[in-house]
Amino acid sequence: MVPEWLEVDSAGVVVFRVENQHCASWGVSAGSASSDDPPVLVDVGDGWRPYSDQLTLALVEMVLPEAMFSADQRACDNRELDEVADATLIDGFERLPLPDFPFWAGLDESPLRWFAGPDVLLRDDGGGWLWVHARTPEALQVVRERLPGGWMFGASAGPPGCNQPVARTVAQVPAS
Repeated sequence: MVPEWLEVDSAGVVVFRVENQHCASWGVSAGSASSDDPPVLVDVGDGWRPYSDQLTLALVEMVLPEAMFSADQRACDNRELDEVADATLIDGFERLPLPDFPFWAGLDESPLRWFAGPDVLLRDDGGGWLWVHARTPEALQVVRERLPGGWMFGASAGPPGCNQPVARTVAQVPAS
């Protein structure tokens, strides 16, 4: 990606990511863009708000869901996250060394948090929804057994569209 491909919006924010349904955008203030690791802002339609103190952390958070949602469909699932499942998640899986990120679909609600376990990556969406990606269907089944409840796909082949990216970068390679 070259700088000329990035867009600066009317608020002076260099936009580098847009959610796939255009519900949210992420960017850095043009005034701080020359910083080594500028803070990141998010806009869900009501103006820019702080998202992350560091671009590098926001980029890690951007890549993780891409890996999760572009995975083998037989090795991913999701479910509502109730209090019992949330407690099991916190006690039974390792919290990744990332800060809490504002959950763009509910900025004033609980944060987005990442966890891991043997061969699995888990994402808590604001305390209300849990996504799981596993290296194998067997590893996914272990998570389902540790967190019993209403899994969307149970032991099925996985969700159609689970392998769809959740956001895209704004910059596109120019046509030749």
